[in-house]
Amino acid sequence: MRFFKLPEPHYFLITCLIILAVLIRVFFALYTEKTWEDALTAALHAENLWNGIGLTHFKPDHNPVYGFTSPLGVIIPIIGGIGNKGVFSLIFMKMTSAISGGMLVFLMCKIYESAKLKVNLPLILFSLSYVAFEHHQILWGMAGMETTVITAVIFYFFYAFAINSPINIAIALALALYARPDFILLDIAGVLYLLFWSRKDVLKIVVTAALIYLPWFVFTFVYYGSPIPNTILAKMFGYSFGSTVNFHKFLDLLVPLGPSFAGHGSGYWREWDLGFISIIVFGLFFLGTYHVVTKRIRQLYIPVIFVITYYLYYLFIVSSVFGWYLVPLSAATVLIAGYGLVATFTSFGFAFPLSVIYFCAIVQVLPDNFKAEYQIQHWIENPVRMKMGQYLGEIMLPDEYAGMEPVGYSCYYSRKPIYDYPGLVSKDVVNFLKTNRSAGLCNTLEHFHPQYIVLRHYECQDDDSLISKYHLIKEFKADSRISNIKGIEHNIDIHFKVYKRIDNG
Repeated sequence: MRFFKLPEPHYFLITCLIILAVLIRVFFALYTEKTWEDALTAALHAENLWNGIGLTHFKPDHNPVYGFTSPLGVIIPIIGGIGNKGVFSLIFMKMTSAISGGMLVFLMCKIYESAKLKVNLPLILFSLSYVAFEHHQILWGMAGMETTVITAVIFYFFYAFAINSPINIAIALALALYARPDFILLDIAGVLYLLFWSRKDVLKIVVTAALIYLPWFVFTFVYYGSPIPNTILAKMFGYSFGSTVNFHKFLDLLVPLGPSFAGHGSGYWREWDLGFISIIVFGLFFLGTYHVVTKRIRQLYIPVIFVITYYLYYLFIVSSVFGWYLVPLSAATVLIAGYGLVATFTSFGFAFPLSVIYFCAIVQVLPDNFKAEYQIQHWIENPVRMKMGQYLGEIMLPDEYAGMEPVGYSCYYSRKPIYDYPGLVSKDVVNFLKTNRSAGLCNTLEHFHPQYIVLRHYECQDDDSLISKYHLIKEFKADSRISNIKGIEHNIDIHFKVYKRIDNG
């Protein structure tokens, strides 16, 4: 029961923070009704399983498609769909994310406690409040994605190594791969750590972790033909490999450390501070790292390694860093930055006022951000992509295909097969892009020549070889009030056009 004991003397305050972390997520879900595009992709796999189609995105006469990246992102909706044919799959994912928000606060406390750090008011206001209240720590999990659960898994990973428990470390190593395949980098770092500090246990730990992960590995190999998600191959062949490294990209990776907004899906953009606060927080991370290394606080070695590894990974390797990728990384950065704050500034009396300023900066943007999420969902997603998916479901015959870039809303509400770009749920598109790396959306659609294509109002409009083979049959536009939405200039989904093939076959 020691695990569940919260540190004194702020037991009551931390307990309230854990409860508030859950409640604010529930409020966000109920108020905004936000559902992210990618969440619907995962949910459809789960619903199809419980409706006899299989754990796939397409109809029964197609081979199963491994069209999701995170196993947990589908396993949790599958559990939620038991006994109700998948109806509650998405809701269950959101409920799990809300609980995971509280777990994040709790696990951060336990990590600090394991490092023999007093969880004082500066840490509560700076670090714990960040994972509890920062907008993007809330957004994607409560929009139906696995992001908050993954962040909790990463913090459990940190805790397992902090207390040096072989069984917990083994579970954490396996859970990391269930969270995201690219967390193999974290597992490698963990094993190297064990070789230095717990060599006698490393074989037992690695074998136990492998056995825990083995059922999923075997299942995907047998069911899909490969343990590698189709989404990884799609991004590999559809997006440019590698990254254009520059100082601006580095600063962009830091943006969610401060007040920011990424609800339009086209990256983070800075709030009133122009990103200055996020740079300060990253500076505190380096101060925290300095103290961790010089004072040999082994309990925080793994979080430091994780942060450095994944900033380098996203900076030099990943060309398209989606907003939700940065949520676990940002939380881990703040974990160490909080330690940097108290270790450096407590003796000067600055730690508390700085933590108050940071807390206020993070929470003061929430009302406008929540309002914007509501508007995006009700003024853009519902009248555009949701209605568009429903329309396709009404007009498409069982053996017909549509082609487009976004797939979540379109497939979920149409229940029809789609050639999506870059082939997240389509092996055919991935196979085409393997030999046509620079094809792009327009050439891909022209190659497959589906009965319907759906384009944003600016996509392929100058490509006569494609457009000439189709005629426009329907347009879906966002609500006229969208000019009032915060950062609307960053939204690319306000207008779609549906075209039908002229020759109809």
